[in-house]
Amino acid sequence: MSIGFIAPLLVAAVVALAAGFLQSGLRPQVAAQSLAVACVAVAAAAVWALLTLVLGALAENSFIDRWSAWCPELYRADDHVSAGIGLVAGVTLAAAFRRAASAVRRERRTRQRLPDCEHGVLIVESTLPAAYAVPGRRGGIVVSRGMIDALEPSERAVLWAHERSHLNHKHHRYLFATEMAAAIMPPLRGLADQVQFATERWADEDAVVEVGGDRPLVARAIARAALASVDHGGTAMAMADTGVGERVRAMIDLDRRFLAPAIGAAVGLLVMTSTLAGSGLQLHHLLAFIAHVCGGG
Repeated sequence: MSIGFIAPLLVAAVVALAAGFLQSGLRPQVAAQSLAVACVAVAAAAVWALLTLVLGALAENSFIDRWSAWCPELYRADDHVSAGIGLVAGVTLAAAFRRAASAVRRERRTRQRLPDCEHGVLIVESTLPAAYAVPGRRGGIVVSRGMIDALEPSERAVLWAHERSHLNHKHHRYLFATEMAAAIMPPLRGLADQVQFATERWADEDAVVEVGGDRPLVARAIARAALASVDHGGTAMAMADTGVGERVRAMIDLDRRFLAPAIGAAVGLLVMTSTLAGSGLQLHHLLAFIAHVCGGG
């Protein structure tokens, strides 16, 4: 089987990597959405490629054909895959699924530790400063008394706006999807981290709008919350846990420039369509291979 069959995966991966370098020039919302789609698409393409290799190796084994009543044309297919390559692909695929299952279990345990916010806001009577968003039907915003006391009244408005943004835009879905993608394909970890950073920047920019465009106020609130914060036990949508320094600089850097909205949207759309197309073509290769070896092509 020639390397050409994984060309769609390679194209999707290159586009995703390029998007990672470009994310600082994209508006946070566009960066979060396009990078999340790219991350998931590349992981899916990798799965399709590995499955094709595994099936290709099985297709070479006439014993398996007779034992499992496999399609009679399998082992006579033109696209040969050695047993060694098939074994490596199978082990890699099994390890990817195992990591994905572990990520699901971690997410479930984290959700179970989070409190219910029946009324949308939960004030925790603790002197330890903490603030984070809890997704779900009984989710909301959790803020400790210590965090409230650590912030000025105007800075508290930033905190509420930031956490509401996480909930309103369902940022937890972006984070879970990219966490799963990175579990399946560990080289995507950097891209998944960029998605998390982009969601925080997205929430920061929403907070700027909520407080009337006062970017220095948002910068102070982020910095003060970070200085006061404690560990949130793995909770992803905490205001002061991710890229605090860069987020503060983004608030106060008056020379910071994004791509024009139309250009940024076009770049984001190109990233999403290119990676989705690559993943789709890789899936097509898998399905075409199955049809070919079974005499259907």
